[in-house]
Amino acid sequence: MTSDSIKTGDIQGVGIAIGTGATVTIYGDIHYYPITLAAPLRALFAPLIADRVKLFAGRETLFAWIMDGARAQAGSYSVITAPAGFGKTAAIATLIHRTPQAFAYHFFTPLYDDALGEDFFLRNIVQQMAVWHGRTEAVPTDLNELRALYQQFLDTPLDCPQLLVLDGLDEVTTWRLAPYLSRRLPERLHFVLTLRDVGQDWRAEYQLPADQVRDLQFDGLDRATVAAVFRAAQGPNAAAARKIADDPQQLDELVRIATSQDDPALGADPFYVRLLAEDAAAGVLTVATIGSQPSGLDGYLERWWNDIKQRAGDAPTRDLFGTLAAALGPLSRTDLEAINASLVDNWANDIFTDVLRQVRRFVVGDDQRGYTLVHPRLRQYLRTTIKIASYDARLLDYCRCWPEHHSPYALRFLAHHLHNIGQKDELVATVRDLRYLARKLLLSNAHEVEADLNHAVAVAPQDTVLGLLQRTIANASHLFRACNKYEDLVATLMSRVMFLPSMHESILINVHLQPFLVPIRPTPDLPNPALLRTLTGHVGSVNCCAFSPNGAWLAAGSEDGTVRVWDVQTGALLRILTDHTDAVMSCAFSPDGIWLASVSLDGAVRLWDAHSAMHLHTLQVNTSRLMSCAFSPDGTWLAAGSEDGTVQLWDVRRGTLLLLLDGPRLWVTSCAFSPDGTWLAAGSEDGAVRMWDARNGPLSLAGQTRRLFLGGSGRTEHTEKDLPFWVTSCAFSPDGFRFASTSDELVQLWDVRIGKLLQTLRGHTYSVTSCAFSPDGAQLVTSSSDNTVRLWDTFTGELLRTLIGHAYSVTSCAFSPNGKWLASASDDETVRLWDTQIEPLVRPEGGHTDGVNGCAFSPDGAWFASASDDESVLLWDAGSSAQLRALWHEGQVWDCAFSQDGAWIASTSGDGGVRLWDTRRGKLFRSLTERARSSSAFFTSCMFSPDGSLLAAASYDKTVWMWDVQTGTLLRRLVGHTDIVSSCAFSTDGSSIASVSQDGTLRLWEVDSGALLRILDGQCRGLRSFAFSPKNGWLISVAEDGTLRLWDPGSGMSLHALEGHTKLMSSYAFGPNGAWLVSTTYDGTLRLWDATSGDCLRLLVLDDSLRSCAFSKDGQQLAVTGVKGIYWFRVVET
Repeated sequence: MTSDSIKTGDIQGVGIAIGTGATVTIYGDIHYYPITLAAPLRALFAPLIADRVKLFAGRETLFAWIMDGARAQAGSYSVITAPAGFGKTAAIATLIHRTPQAFAYHFFTPLYDDALGEDFFLRNIVQQMAVWHGRTEAVPTDLNELRALYQQFLDTPLDCPQLLVLDGLDEVTTWRLAPYLSRRLPERLHFVLTLRDVGQDWRAEYQLPADQVRDLQFDGLDRATVAAVFRAAQGPNAAAARKIADDPQQLDELVRIATSQDDPALGADPFYVRLLAEDAAAGVLTVATIGSQPSGLDGYLERWWNDIKQRAGDAPTRDLFGTLAAALGPLSRTDLEAINASLVDNWANDIFTDVLRQVRRFVVGDDQRGYTLVHPRLRQYLRTTIKIASYDARLLDYCRCWPEHHSPYALRFLAHHLHNIGQKDELVATVRDLRYLARKLLLSNAHEVEADLNHAVAVAPQDTVLGLLQRTIANASHLFRACNKYEDLVATLMSRVMFLPSMHESILINVHLQPFLVPIRPTPDLPNPALLRTLTGHVGSVNCCAFSPNGAWLAAGSEDGTVRVWDVQTGALLRILTDHTDAVMSCAFSPDGIWLASVSLDGAVRLWDAHSAMHLHTLQVNTSRLMSCAFSPDGTWLAAGSEDGTVQLWDVRRGTLLLLLDGPRLWVTSCAFSPDGTWLAAGSEDGAVRMWDARNGPLSLAGQTRRLFLGGSGRTEHTEKDLPFWVTSCAFSPDGFRFASTSDELVQLWDVRIGKLLQTLRGHTYSVTSCAFSPDGAQLVTSSSDNTVRLWDTFTGELLRTLIGHAYSVTSCAFSPNGKWLASASDDETVRLWDTQIEPLVRPEGGHTDGVNGCAFSPDGAWFASASDDESVLLWDAGSSAQLRALWHEGQVWDCAFSQDGAWIASTSGDGGVRLWDTRRGKLFRSLTERARSSSAFFTSCMFSPDGSLLAAASYDKTVWMWDVQTGTLLRRLVGHTDIVSSCAFSTDGSSIASVSQDGTLRLWEVDSGALLRILDGQCRGLRSFAFSPKNGWLISVAEDGTLRLWDPGSGMSLHALEGHTKLMSSYAFGPNGAWLVSTTYDGTLRLWDATSGDCLRLLVLDDSLRSCAFSKDGQQLAVTGVKGIYWFRVVET
């Protein structure tokens, strides 16, 4: 499209809203869905619209020009440009005012602080766009979800024209609008954009699609329009204003006065004409005084400025306007008075109100919204008239004191003021201040903090800590979103950054938080240097991931039945595809990037338009669940592997089934085409990879002799017995000569031409789930249930690096098309992006090699024991965190406990064993479960009695077992529960023992007799564990809904619940004096509670799945365990 001139025409009709679901008509022939909202966010702009329409007149042909664009079938961007003060906003406000329900709209204006924020812009626009598509759900607050919804609404087809109006694009300076405007618009969707013309290349700046853009240069007013403005003026002397408009001689004089002598072709200055019309309606400007008016706006403002200083006082007037002219956003009255002492008079009148009353024409806002100048032209004049540098300095000084003032403005704009004034060193110091980062993360979001860090990196590129901070903020943004209090954000942020270079603990701790958990050593969840970003949003295991062919997008499918697509560079969530009704198991982009395919356990293949997210086809043969999919190299076929042992081959363009390739009646777990399309390969549950020759088209595949590659043992011929493990994935090398398959813990590379096994790659410790070749074929990436991603040299078989970061099984992996990035999907509900060029973190030798399930401090605080999935109990020096010795089981170790004198350690394991160890010697003293191995017992937890004579263990056989520690004699089993017993604990005096079961009850037993004393069942089903308080003997229990409940064991009454956790809780522990309680969850949150009041004192969010926790006897140390290892904290009270 090309530039247009204003066309003649007039408004022919105004639409009337008749309710959602029906269309109404505007301008005679344009039908639209009216936007009706119960609580519209756009109501923020009502005062602005009401103010701007008062003096709008003439220029009616502008609306006809806008509507001409709306009549076009193709989507369009109608862009209106003009110098400041030429009436763009007034025109848009009038357009909206006449038919408010016809447009979705947003004004980027400094009059309202929220209006310039990315999050409020998206919430406002998404709320309005939702009406077009009949969506009524609440607008989300998460920025990534808002971005995805915006893109989804942008891509969803419309059945009648809709207009979206954005005014003042140039006012946005702290974030980029281009990503929201660079997309091609679908049919019937039309954007109307306005921006100030300062000679910039706005087409390039906002990346607008060139062929969809039509633009209009908004010039000054002609003689007729000046007259119309005066006729529309309102005030006590409006009649006098109309009289001036009807006098040709006076009208000519007005046009001369308001026209710039530097560029008379522009016409009369609309802002100046508006001011003169207001003066006329107020009786200030008369026929007699027109000739004495200064020529040009600057002359008018100079006279006004001198007059207002005389009436309101020089100092307060200069201070008020100087501060507002230097400000980057609205300032509250508190801000203005704190910055300027001249606006405060405690002995006489309210100077602020008195001054404001006299200058109200040029200052807008109120105490709630803040105050700002009425127009950027006024700001421009004041910045050249007043010594603005002094007010820049005042504002900066004020912002520097943000902890004292608690000013949102100070916190939001401090870094911008420092950057604008060139205070490089202070800017760097500010963004390295933990308190500043935490406060700003709480006030805004991680994206604004990243913008501050970008400013600092630009002026100090040699500062490596800034880059590390930037990466930390990006990687941990999903953790910060879980924190709603400043103190919790500080705690979480400190756990991420305090061991960075130059971030000394004494500086970081100067945040006056009590109590406080200070990491003693780097936490095991700290991001790997190779990790670029963690993508969140799925609410179930993520099963697959795939890059688009150009590498710009990353798609992932999940157990939650959705496919999510992210922008790889920014991490922004672009869209959510929601039509599947069961888990999405595989997804793939077509080679040309036009389509995105996904397969699900709902039995359907779904094809989507990758750009618009439109659901194009549902391809389904039967109800058999699907596991895998792959496009042919030319994008014409799609193969899908099914649980019924067949491979479905589809014609993508027609959406028709071409062929069913039969195999054994077992799951087809993976499929892949060779790069030249010669072969189609499919891996199966029987441990074999089958290949079909596809050179002669799809029909030639039927009945062919298949080539078999056997996984697992590496056999070259198929037998029916002793089958290897499933083939979990397969992939061709880019040259098509080699082939990779994964099964069990092995990765095998084959020569495709002769079917020979070339090499077997070993290193993963659990099942390998996925594999992919790098674009050059030199490397192979694999993912595994051992929670790692590994990179291999495909020629030598050498393991190049291991990427550690996921908390659970890694289900899928993929190379970006340029080979620089890796993506990995996991059961921990995240997708992670890795830089292949950065050396990953090398795990230090020693310590556990798998998740840590249980832990305990020795009574004297000298030792610490941890139980792990790696089949060991490790003994540590609690003071130095040094590993002392390892105690081994033959299965995963679930729990461990010290006797009261510290002489013994007990442990329970998946091998069915409860073992007693000599602590000092590190030797096995006795195995207590020879009899248990012949029963159904499987022990989950254990505990010594207070005097150390007894050991109790909770069992899967619905009972609690009790032994004499010295003799190893089984004394009794406590029988009564009807489901698995999850945990058991002795009372503080040792006279009773409590047990909690998945039958929903907590039972109290007498130790000596084994008699049942009481059943407590006041909590929901799903009780998991409990403990006795050392302070008052109270019981605390935890259920699967995340609720902690305190009980009085004497009365059996439930005292109160501690609520706050929203995910499944994993453990808790009382502090030694019973005043504190700590609890952990599988989603990585740790809470510290006041055990008496039930108040949550502190929240810490870790990037891990937490499993257990324990206090040292003196309460000064807290240990927490998780999938990634052990977290050591010092508890600071003062």
